[in-house]
Amino acid sequence: MRWLLAIAFPLLFWATPALADRSTAKAALAEGQAALARGQARAAQVSLAKAIKADPDWPLAHAAQGDAYVRLGNSKAALTEFERALQLGINPVQINHLIAQVWLLNNDPQRALIEAGSKRVAPPYAADGGRVRAKALTMMGDFAGAGRELDAAAEFSPDNAEVWADITRFRLNAGNIAGAHESATRAVALSPQHPGILMQMARLMRDRYGPRAALPWAERASAIDPADIGALRDLAAMQGDTGQTIAMLATARKMLVLEPNNADALYFMAVIAARAGDHPLALHLFYRTAGRLDQVPAVALFAGALNLEEGNNEQAITYLTMLVDVQPANLEARRLLATAYLRMGDSQSALDAIGGFANAAGTDSYTLALMGRSHEAMGDREAAASYLDRAASPVRGDPAPFGMSFDLAIRTRGRAPNDADVAVPRISQMIANGRAAEALGQARTLQEANPGVPAAHMLLGDVLMAMGNPAEAVPAYQRAADITYLEPIVLRLIDACRRAGRMADADRYLDIYIQQNPRNIAALLLASDRFVRRGQWDPAERVLTGLRIRLGDGNGAILDNLGWVWFNKGDPGRALEAAGAAFALSPSNPAYAGNYGWLLFKTGKDKKAAARLLKKAVALAPQHAGFNYQLAQVLIDAGQKQAARPHLLLAAQTSGFADQAKAAALLARL
Repeated sequence: MRWLLAIAFPLLFWATPALADRSTAKAALAEGQAALARGQARAAQVSLAKAIKADPDWPLAHAAQGDAYVRLGNSKAALTEFERALQLGINPVQINHLIAQVWLLNNDPQRALIEAGSKRVAPPYAADGGRVRAKALTMMGDFAGAGRELDAAAEFSPDNAEVWADITRFRLNAGNIAGAHESATRAVALSPQHPGILMQMARLMRDRYGPRAALPWAERASAIDPADIGALRDLAAMQGDTGQTIAMLATARKMLVLEPNNADALYFMAVIAARAGDHPLALHLFYRTAGRLDQVPAVALFAGALNLEEGNNEQAITYLTMLVDVQPANLEARRLLATAYLRMGDSQSALDAIGGFANAAGTDSYTLALMGRSHEAMGDREAAASYLDRAASPVRGDPAPFGMSFDLAIRTRGRAPNDADVAVPRISQMIANGRAAEALGQARTLQEANPGVPAAHMLLGDVLMAMGNPAEAVPAYQRAADITYLEPIVLRLIDACRRAGRMADADRYLDIYIQQNPRNIAALLLASDRFVRRGQWDPAERVLTGLRIRLGDGNGAILDNLGWVWFNKGDPGRALEAAGAAFALSPSNPAYAGNYGWLLFKTGKDKKAAARLLKKAVALAPQHAGFNYQLAQVLIDAGQKQAARPHLLLAAQTSGFADQAKAAALLARL
């Protein structure tokens, strides 16, 4: 590393160790310096330990070892090495910027800022001192000051890859993903064999395009430094996200070799066991993490779902409550939490868990069904019926305006008019108050001020969608997707394309997303809908069966759709079994009751039961044209033409109903 080379000149007194150990210490130090330059801290630590053993009184070796410990996150060991180097006579200005990093690790940015002050750092290390000051200022909330320090560091040392890596982190923190990609590319060009810089690019590619695009970068970084436990962790996660289970298991085992009982590795192995359906093994492996990962949202969600699957409802509630406290807008966690409360007989807590989300436009049918079941359990049949009526037309949950992901928010932390922390709620309130034109103008201003920030483009799209203008929203979402192809943006883009009548574009964007994120549940559900809509039963079956294996038999929508798929594939036995299972999960859901009844009628299995179920579906969802049309056909088949007439009339008069013409023709023949 540059600072080590610069140290050598003012330290000629210490540059030659005792004659007897000179060659051993010099060779080991050179190995350690080279490993540090490559970003391989563990390898450097081993080599530098040899140098210190050969010559314990060489301050340069201790300083380098302190740097290695800093990179490994071991602040205590690093400080010990730096203090030893100072005791042996090293000039403090040569290592103050390194000592400052110890205080950053100890969450003391104020002391780090003092230690790395420009007058306390030797000129050759000005860029490194600026990097440390930028990190300290960032921790203290002074983002403008941090930006100035990084600009100065880049001007002083334009070919320093680690400066550009820090600039990348700073831009990501500000939500400037396009700018972050530019600086990350420059860092890689300057140091193409640095595993840390390669992993930074891998994470950026994952967040921008998806795990499949990130994998080559992560694999390259791990090949260069097989002992980098952090790189292995991210690699295993990417392998899991792309469905490479065997590779994920191999990576987790490598982690355990490096660190026996590593919590991340145990978690990955628990995920693999859960995917294989071995839930007891998954729980055993997860409990071995001993709470070390409980604060990680994805881990808490996994633990909640796994315990729920195994019937450990109280444990599930513990994990899911903890997650909801941290991520109150996490609807998936809230749905699982509501399910756990329902199983415990606590309907009021179930309502509290999801009630704030159930009244939004485009709420998914599963959430609505949970609300209906909760009200039903409390004896409020009227409220239950209203939610179950809405659940009769299942949707996947259209993206709600202003439902911005925290990770995509423009986090400038300021209070300028174009700061999203201020702009988003203000613009949202404008829409609610009918000030759409004013909101649109401010959203465009925010977009123009933040061209590299996807959330700015996404917000404009949200405003246009709220105004009922999907055709104009599409370009805004496209600009956001060009910067980062993540779920919140892609789902909005697909929805806007569909509403604008651009079905081919919607399908193309969905296909691209699934290629990068082959295990994404929301995308796979959309794909299954598309296959069913087109009558493509084989791919629909593959997707739905895969989702059923992953999510279990607790998802009525998947079972219900599988029933329809199997019926159309000529397997009435499996069709009735799946549709019946969906109905058994939620007997008050009109969609499940109606579809099960229709299949009983079409297969001839039990026409009387079919009539009862379709009557129930119509009672729960009286304005649903499809159920009315199906009930009319069942009644006509039973010779009850007069009873069928009002149901046919409703279907024939419902604009937009796919079988409206058929219903009208049948009504005319009565």
